[in-house]
Parts: sequence; structure tokens; C-alpha cells
Amino acid sequence: YSGDFREQLNELDKNKAYLVYCRTGGRSKAAVDLMKELGFGQIYNISDGINDWKKEGMPTVK
Repeated sequence: YSGDFREQLNELDKNKAYLVYCRTGGRSKAAVDLMKELGFGQIYNISDGINDWKKEGMPTVK
């Protein structure tokens, strides 16, 4: 993620729920770990990424 990602996260409401995903799950895991460190409470990660989500036939919206 970008160098100012931490600052961008600090602008978000830590009391809201967030769904985090990337292509294969690695970057989203790192983002979720950082969000936990910053005090976010409701964070959901598509652990195997959006590619696996789609492969499993799960719904997506464009």
C-alpha cells in the first residue's frame, strides 16, 4: 500500500465496519493488521482474495 496509508486510515471512523480485500489476500491481511493496531474494531478480510471469492461463485457488484 502507499506510503501515506497510515495517515489515510487515521481519517476513517474507527467505529464503522470495513471489508478489506485485495487480489489474493496478502495485502489485505497486512492492511487489516495495521487497522487493528490503529484501533479499528470491525474489520473483515476476504482472506483468500477477490479472485478466490469470484472463483467460488460468490456475488460481486460493479
